[in-house]
Order: sequence, then structure tokens, then C-alpha cells
Amino acid sequence: MTMPSANSNRYLVLNEIRKNIRKGKLIYLFFVLSATYSTALYAACSADVSQHQNLTDQIINCENELDERVPATVSDIRSWIYLSNLYQQSGDTNKAKKLLTKISTEAKVIGIKAQYHVSLAQGINEYSSKNYLNSLEHFKDSLNLANSLQDPLLIANAYNALANITQVFSDYESMSILLEKSLQIYRHFRDHAGVAKVLNNLGNAYRLNNRHNKAIVIYREALTLHLQQKNELSAAHTRMNMSHSLISMGNELHAIELLKLSSSVFLEFGAYHRLIEANALIARSHLNLAHMDEAERYLKKNQELKPQLDNSHFDSGSELVQASWYQANKQAALAEEILVKGISETQAQGNTEHLKKYLNTLAILLDNEGKHDEAVQYWQQYSNILSEQLAHKNSYFNQLKIGQGTALTQAMSSGKHKISFPFNYSLLIGLGLILSFIFSVFYYFKPRLTSSKKTIEDEIPFSQKADIRQQLVELMLMALQLWEQDIQLGRIELAEQSKVWKVTIDDGRLRVRAMERYLSIEKLPQNPRVHNVTKTCSFVLARCQTDSILRTKLNHQLTKYHEMMKLHATNALA
Repeated sequence: MTMPSANSNRYLVLNEIRKNIRKGKLIYLFFVLSATYSTALYAACSADVSQHQNLTDQIINCENELDERVPATVSDIRSWIYLSNLYQQSGDTNKAKKLLTKISTEAKVIGIKAQYHVSLAQGINEYSSKNYLNSLEHFKDSLNLANSLQDPLLIANAYNALANITQVFSDYESMSILLEKSLQIYRHFRDHAGVAKVLNNLGNAYRLNNRHNKAIVIYREALTLHLQQKNELSAAHTRMNMSHSLISMGNELHAIELLKLSSSVFLEFGAYHRLIEANALIARSHLNLAHMDEAERYLKKNQELKPQLDNSHFDSGSELVQASWYQANKQAALAEEILVKGISETQAQGNTEHLKKYLNTLAILLDNEGKHDEAVQYWQQYSNILSEQLAHKNSYFNQLKIGQGTALTQAMSSGKHKISFPFNYSLLIGLGLILSFIFSVFYYFKPRLTSSKKTIEDEIPFSQKADIRQQLVELMLMALQLWEQDIQLGRIELAEQSKVWKVTIDDGRLRVRAMERYLSIEKLPQNPRVHNVTKTCSFVLARCQTDSILRTKLNHQLTKYHEMMKLHATNALA
């Protein structure tokens, strides 16, 4: 998600704070999540506390000013929340949590608006501590409180917070819906800064769901608003987000142009972490284009920037590109060294997504080098992480007590809206006559069609039919396994997104009974719909782009199946 809109001084303060944060704390996500909320709080405990003080001085001054004073107004509550924010930034999440728990009692006495601010702050604290399910509950409470206040801007902010949770659990449909709701409110109140912020986040939602064309359209609108507001830093962030989609679409040259513009802004503002990220993406683009010298040049720039950062900093994205460069230049030993270090560093940072990339890249490298036993160990670690993530996601959907796919927005829905249509008897009679005619024609011609039609399957010997049925089941199982591992979603999402299988409701739960019949020989229909299986496999291969043994195997098996069916078709015509 995008950083909140801010002027250059504020960004530099935040950048300085990050350098003092304990290694591995992803507080950047905190600022992302708080968005407009943190803007209101950032004025400090009082006007006497300077924004340009370092983190320790801010905490001391804030503690001295409040000095166990019991909050009596919403403004007081905000000051105490700001202090918890400072604790959070220093890495003391437990102290922040205790403080928020303490003032939640006073907030109930003050009123609903105070409760809203505390609940949202508690959600942010839990989110930063990676307690996502607890965070979800606090954000849902915040939305309910905002609704009871009938304050549209607070509601919009709660939607934005909830969208972060849906992103964690890859519930991108819910993420898009929540952000669309937030966007509608900001547009209504002509809050252009809010509109630009949500548009950028909405672009991320579509990008993460691999809808890159839609994402780029939204990013462009966000970029236009940022430039109109003369917010160069936010514009640079949006350009960089847009470049991710362009690279995924194979348009590296356009991505490089945008990233160079972003780099110049990041350098001007002293945003060195973001500058390194932009340089790494430029290097990745040149690597994709086989421009090895240009890729090396931008990687060297990142090495020169490292002294600008704290010594403990490890930029996982940039180092991963460096490892890819070594691989492309046949320097496997150097690539392996970076990847092994990257696994250790990303584990310490708690950066699960980059950890998976390091494990998978190293496993493929070792496998290509003939070190198969070592490769298996890293793939096993990769598999264990995926299993943990899937279990976490199942907890999310179970907590919502509803099937997957736009789960959060369905769970928060107050009920189905009844839609009424004008009743037209003449139209009903006309439709009845047309349907009667169609059924009559169908039943008249069906026996003739059945007797004359000879399928390819009829030409296949009985012994081979059993093999084909087994292959269909294996293809479906491999496709589902690859989908779950690479996309980290279940069979419900596969059915919904592929548009191949029907999703039904059974005892209040979403089910895909038709698909489930293709997952075992015993349940496979007598006359299976082969096209549904092959279409599902093709969809999964198109969506799951990460190199893996499972993907290679599925692609090989699907190609082998198509070739076999073509052979039978040729024999049938002969």
C-alpha cells in the first residue's frame, strides 16, 4: 500500500526514525496502514514537542507532558495514542499494547469517537506485530463505531485499514471492494489527497490479483492527482508501483522510464531505501532484456548507496536481483552465497514473501548444479512456509464463518438486497412459448444426434480409457496443488477465478462439488468433461509463473495428454 501523502520534511523525519528502529521491525507497514489516521496524530503530544527531535527525545517529552494524566477528551486520547505510536516505532510493541489497553477504558467514558481512535490504533499495533486475526477484529470494531457515528471520513479510513488485512490473506476481491467503498466517500467529499491515496492502493489490489491493465489505468489517475497537488514523492511511489505491472506485462522499457523519474525524486528527498528499490527494479528490467552491463551498473549504484543506510540494513529485493545477475553470468557460487545470506536475513526480518523467493531460487540453482539433496531441503522449507500460510488463511476464513472469495465483504454484509422487477404477463407468456419450442426441437433431434455421433473416446480401447481417466484426475490434483502452493488460495478461489467450475452454497458454506468429483477416480463422472480439466490446468499454468518442479511436471503432463488425444483423433479419422 502507498505511503500517506506528506510534505518532504515529514518524510525525512519518518526516514530518520526508521534508521533508529530495531532490526527486523517492519514499521513501514505501520505508516502505510495508518494513512490519513497517522496524519491527524503526527502533530505530536503538544505543540511544544518538535517533529524534528529524534525518537528517544520525542518519547521522553511526550511521557513528561502526559505524566499519567487521565484522558478526558478525544484530543487527550489522540495524544496518548501518539505516545503508543512512538513506543511502536521504537520496537516496544508490548508497551504500546499495554498503553492502548489502559486508555481503552477511559475512551468508553469519553464517547464513541474516542473508542474509534483507540480501536483503530489497537488494530494497527496488532497488524505491526503480525497478529492479523486480532487486528481484523479491532478494525471491524472501528468500522462499526464509525458507522454508529455516521462519519463518512472515519468510515472511509476504516475501510482502508480493513483492506490491509484482506491483502495479507490474498483476499484481493474483498480488498478491491473495500477500497472502492473508501474511494466513493473521498470522491463525494472532494478529498483529492484521500482519493489519490486510495487509488494507489486500489491499483495495488488489482496488480496483486494479476489484473495489470486495470491496475495501470488506476495508477495513472492517482499519478495525475499527485502531480496536480504537487506531491512529487507520492507521484514517485505511484510510478514505481506502475512499473511492477509493466514488468509483469513484459514492457520493461516503459517501466525503466518511469523508474528513472522516481529515482531522481527519491534521491532529491533522501529516500535511500526507496531509491535502492527503484534501482533494483531497473536492474531487474535490464536483466530481463539481457542488458547485462546496464543491470550491473544499477546494482553497483546500490552498493554505493549502502553507506547512506544503517550498517544492519539488508535490502532483500536488491540482493535477490544481484543473485540473479550472478546466475545469468554463470557465477553460481557467488549467487549461492547471496541466497544463503538472504534466507538468514529475511527470516530475521520476518519478510515471508521474500524468504519464499530466496528459498525457491536457491533450490532451483542447487538442482541445476546437480546438488539435488540440498535442493530438496530448501524446497521442503519452502513447502513448510506455504503450509503455515495456508493454515493461517484458513483461520481467517473460518473466523469470518463464510467460504473463501470476497470473504470479508460478504461477512460484513448486512443481508441480501431484494431487487424487484415489474411483472409483465405478456412477456412471461412469450418466453414460455419460446422455451416450449426449443425443448420440442431438442427432444425430437436428440435420438438422431446420439445415434449418429461418434466421439473420439468411443475409438479408444477400454484398457486405455482407464489410463485416460487416471490422467485426468492426476492433472486436476497437480493443478490444485500448484494453485495452493503458488497463489496460496484454495479450490473455491480457483473455481471463481477460472470461471470453469460452479460454486454452490451447502449448509451456509461455499462448495465446489463438481470440481471435487474430478479429484479421485472413484468419484470421477462416467463421461467426464475433459475440456474443464484442460482449461483449469491452462489457467493455473498462466497464473502460477514461479519456476518449480511441480509447475514443470504439470506443463509436461498436460502437453503429453494433448498429444495423446490428437493421436487418437488422427487414428479415428484414418
